[in-house]
Amino acid sequence: LTSTWWPAMDGHIPNKSTRSSTGTGSQRGASYFFRLVLVLLLSRAQSSLFFGTGRPHQGYLQQRRLEDSTCIRIRGGGEGSSSASATTRSLISDMTPTIAEGSTTGSTATGQPEASASHAGNNSDDDNTTRVVFSDVDGTLVHYPDHAARSGNNDDGDGSSSLSSPSMIQLPPSSTGMRGVISSKTIRLAQTLRSEGCVKLVLVSGMRGTTLLKRLPYLPRADAYACDSGGRIFYPVDDVVSRENEYDGPIIKPVAFEGASDRDLVPFGIREDLEWKSIITRTDAAGIHGFDDDVEISKKRGLLWDFARTLMSDGFVVDYKGYSTCFRVNRRQQSDDIDDARFASLLTLDPPDGISASINLGCADFYPSKSGKKNCCQYLVQKFAPHTGTLSKSAVCICDDDNDLEMALAAKHAFIPSVTSDSMAKAIATNPGKFTVTEDNASSIIETAATEVALSSILEMLSRE
Repeated sequence: LTSTWWPAMDGHIPNKSTRSSTGTGSQRGASYFFRLVLVLLLSRAQSSLFFGTGRPHQGYLQQRRLEDSTCIRIRGGGEGSSSASATTRSLISDMTPTIAEGSTTGSTATGQPEASASHAGNNSDDDNTTRVVFSDVDGTLVHYPDHAARSGNNDDGDGSSSLSSPSMIQLPPSSTGMRGVISSKTIRLAQTLRSEGCVKLVLVSGMRGTTLLKRLPYLPRADAYACDSGGRIFYPVDDVVSRENEYDGPIIKPVAFEGASDRDLVPFGIREDLEWKSIITRTDAAGIHGFDDDVEISKKRGLLWDFARTLMSDGFVVDYKGYSTCFRVNRRQQSDDIDDARFASLLTLDPPDGISASINLGCADFYPSKSGKKNCCQYLVQKFAPHTGTLSKSAVCICDDDNDLEMALAAKHAFIPSVTSDSMAKAIATNPGKFTVTEDNASSIIETAATEVALSSILEMLSRE
């Protein structure tokens, strides 16, 4: 720029003949001064655009804002809003009915997420714009056509056409033998939430870390993933193939689904949130030994494992393999000494201070009180929406079970594609304006169809904000 438009700024001094033809000394000085100021301003603008100011890694966020600039389209305003709305309408047009609300970003080099680009400039504490969508997995995005599987039965799928059609993807079995399906349309709608809904999508589940790793290729790409009932948090890492010398973690290769774009199938990595890990692995919580399966439970230190040993001494079989920050007591794994009545008493047990419990897929999950889905989501909403930082202002969720209940009540609204616990049914009856149930057995809107309606309803809600 400087050498082409202003030769005198190219690092050499004009000779006498040049100076004599360019006016008086004061004119030349003023001319050079204003040119210098303009060059500095242009350089600063270019630097701010590509490298950012004020925060480390802001330049990466600026580039992602340019790449994801179409994200503003369905919220109204901004160039291209009509075409994007048409895209969204075409995606959800065959939803019958679409039920209204009741009343792409990788991690930084430190493994921390960037705040939502679409709202980064809004500093109002009164802003109630939805910035994060939290979604459960089992019974919400992923369903089990054999309803008995929801109660923990081993089920590898019956191989029927409902499981093998192009619109359905069958997941690998979990550690307990459960095998579910997710629809291609569910994945497309989830991706639309991120690309056109301008929100962060977080998958938060009670599943163990080993199961999450196996399932990631089959699940929608998200901005964060939480497992172990919220005890562990991971962020996606982009460009891992080209950065293989810098990245040494697992590489996730997404499974093809109906309607997938090339971008949907780009491999990615995952990186754990070490700040959250340091909180949950304190000795008054889960301790550090939970991350090592080679350490016997009798030697694991931490409040969580102390309680696990207490249950074992009472005759209960504790499932802890693959879990790092929680454990499960599964009815099917108990000995004959544990009858239905005794197992039911476990479900109503008050654990010691510092330990919380919830029911998930008919099993009892125990985890540190610092963890749990609600606390995990609160931590993440402060990362993704720092200006408001509350679930009640900035987040909605989609879920189904007892272990989702605190998260659902803390969010500003919850969409329910299936009601799989008595506690959830009671909460919905008590707070009807807080929930939108999309399951409708009379209209055969169940399981994956109900999930698609729930995701479509969130998109419709976002379009009105």
